[in-house]
Amino acid sequence: MVKTLRNVTVTQRHCNGPAPRASEQGHGAGRVAGGKGAVLPVSNRGFFRKVIRATTVVAVVAAVDAGALAGIAARAAYAGSMNGASCTFNGSAPPNEGPGSALAITTGSSIAISCTGLPASTFIVFAESSPLAALVPSSDGQDETDTSAVVFGESSSSGDLSGTYSVPSSFSASDSNAQCPPTQAQVNAGLLYCTLAVASTGGTAYAVQTLEYSGQATPAPPSLVLSPTSAAPGATVTVSDASSPSSYWWGGGLTAESSTASPATMSVSVGGTSATASVKVTPPTYDYSTATLTPPVLSGSFTVPSGASAGSATVTVDEANVTADSGNGASDTFGSPYGTDVAASSPLTVTASTSAPSVTGISPTSGAAAGGTSVTITGTGFSTTSGATTVDFGTNAATGVSCSSTTSCTATSPAGSGTVDVTVTTSAGTSATSSSDKFTYNAPASAPSVTGISPTSGAAAGGTSVTITGTGFSTTSGAT
Repeated sequence: MVKTLRNVTVTQRHCNGPAPRASEQGHGAGRVAGGKGAVLPVSNRGFFRKVIRATTVVAVVAAVDAGALAGIAARAAYAGSMNGASCTFNGSAPPNEGPGSALAITTGSSIAISCTGLPASTFIVFAESSPLAALVPSSDGQDETDTSAVVFGESSSSGDLSGTYSVPSSFSASDSNAQCPPTQAQVNAGLLYCTLAVASTGGTAYAVQTLEYSGQATPAPPSLVLSPTSAAPGATVTVSDASSPSSYWWGGGLTAESSTASPATMSVSVGGTSATASVKVTPPTYDYSTATLTPPVLSGSFTVPSGASAGSATVTVDEANVTADSGNGASDTFGSPYGTDVAASSPLTVTASTSAPSVTGISPTSGAAAGGTSVTITGTGFSTTSGATTVDFGTNAATGVSCSSTTSCTATSPAGSGTVDVTVTTSAGTSATSSSDKFTYNAPASAPSVTGISPTSGAAAGGTSVTITGTGFSTTSGAT
């Protein structure tokens, strides 16, 4: 059995109350028959008050913050039974955290808690904390806990304890911003769940269960701001959140298990083409002294890829493949009711390159002098708009120019001679010549010439073998 303590005023935070002597426990304070936990007598409420004031709330919240919560929104790796204990909440064993799988509750309902493997004859508390407890120093953690609803009991000689936690109809903590269920702003900041902890008065946590209130707020989808909103391939574009509190939900903020963890990295694509990017989401912070919750912040930049086609394109920023619940697998899925993907999109106008194109290679590098060879040209800064890119072989224009991307074009060679440079021209200029753009015209075959024969005479009936010397003969059978 356990006892609920209500209307307890917490006035001391950092002192440690002494362990109770047997004489302090009052009459009737022995073990409950059956050994399933013990209840300190209500008649000795002064001792309860002393324990709560001096040690319990500070120790419990410190334990939850440092050892059990420790991560934003009490992620899976930080919730469950621990330190040798095994506890169930309404018959289910944690970890039950994660969207759609936290323990579903309503205000005013009861949660049946049953634990085994606790230290024998140890004072135990059940305490509920706001998700803000994960963001404050452990010394301030008590201010994020509803101390009026703390439940107090003692494990049996075999380490068992069963009791009930009554979910308060109105969560009340010293910090007025501490709310259960969480507020919309807290949920938007990735602080999704309140937590219920089973812990000793000495600060050891034995179980933590995340709680999902019926009808609690769900995260608003993120938004994306680009600057500038028009850019050419190779240009740098910065990204940020929209300036609205409803725009801050980034699941990637949950990848930071504490305020000192590395921010989540993000992927960026432009019109479906992957872009080189350095974009991150930093986790939220909370300053209790000023009651200021700073939500996750999206920041960074990307380079418009050379393969992006000119015109309107959709830029998509997608969080890293992480989850609020490890049981959801390696994808950025948050599950019901939080959607299946945490990403945001915004339009970008991809303009023609402001730099002259360049040619980095051609294939093949030679062809007939009469022209007609199909040549593939690779490089940068080509325009995919019909007619906007021209190609020259030396001083002669190619025909059939077609650019499938800003890095590849095909053209048909005109007639010519010798070795020439293949240049590409767009509105931004003409490519500079280099060793990579050389095309050689194969010389046309000339008529053979005879410079001598031996012998110079023979029989009228024929049959004389004659050796002919000269130039331009072909060694191919039948060709001469």
